[in-house]
Amino acid sequence: MKRLQNRIAESKSTLTVSFAYGLGVWLLGGLVTQNLWLHFGAFIITAFLMFYLNNSLALLRVRSRMVSCAYIVLTCCASQLFSSQESAIASMCLAIALIFLFHTYQDHQAVGKIYYAFLFIGLASVFFAKILWLVPLIWMLTATNMQSLNFRTLACSLLGLLTPYWFIMPWLVMQDNYSWLLSHLSQLVTFAPAFDYSGTAIGLVVVLLFITIVNTLGIIHILRVGYEDKTRIRLTFGFLSILSVAGILFLIVQPQYYDPMMRLIIVLSSPVIAHYMTLTSSRITNILFFVITVLAVVIAIFNLWMPSFNF
Repeated sequence: MKRLQNRIAESKSTLTVSFAYGLGVWLLGGLVTQNLWLHFGAFIITAFLMFYLNNSLALLRVRSRMVSCAYIVLTCCASQLFSSQESAIASMCLAIALIFLFHTYQDHQAVGKIYYAFLFIGLASVFFAKILWLVPLIWMLTATNMQSLNFRTLACSLLGLLTPYWFIMPWLVMQDNYSWLLSHLSQLVTFAPAFDYSGTAIGLVVVLLFITIVNTLGIIHILRVGYEDKTRIRLTFGFLSILSVAGILFLIVQPQYYDPMMRLIIVLSSPVIAHYMTLTSSRITNILFFVITVLAVVIAIFNLWMPSFNF
């Protein structure tokens, strides 16, 4: 039986309403006053990429735009992140990389797609170096879930990761500035004190807790009813679930990297949460759908109202 939750999730107007909501939050969050047009542009492009990811892979079994809607609503929860251009670009690059990776399923000849996927991960690392810590896990998931990693595609992935730096090196040579590359890559072995939440806005910690809970609900739902999905879709959601959990654990331990890491987590969690919001239909999940939606709006309002309320 289709409940109101399902009718909203499958409605064509849901994305329009979500976009209008997102635009309103961005305007209140400084889109015009702080001149955040480039940041907003990256946000819109990423929302479109999430829409394309869902449509090209048929992630939700029904015609729904909830993946993009979930991305928009979750991003708007943390308006403090709007001002970071680097994080916006890194999350956009991750979305592009996922599109290429998920289209390599059981294709051992997908050298081009693997190269481009890791090219964009390498590009994201230019803006947030610690994303490279996720690369071994991405390799493992590409081998086990996408079943497309072999010696050729592994070599192409390494080539893709290095390509952005090959383009940067001539510019550094011209500028006689080699220290940038050394200081940038040294971030891979430099960590802040673990579990140090001092100076972190309480609203952002609430966002992390909220996304962790809802993402966990989504993962449990996928584990329970994943057999209803095609094998490829089930493995794709397994890929996203494992990577999102790894990102959340990293952020819990290293909250100083909240800004870039949360943007990546939102990209990884949005399809998982959308799966739960769209494909459940019990009375309890119908209630939870509206509870989650209201909580997301309340959190967004709180972070707009008190963006610097720290511990």
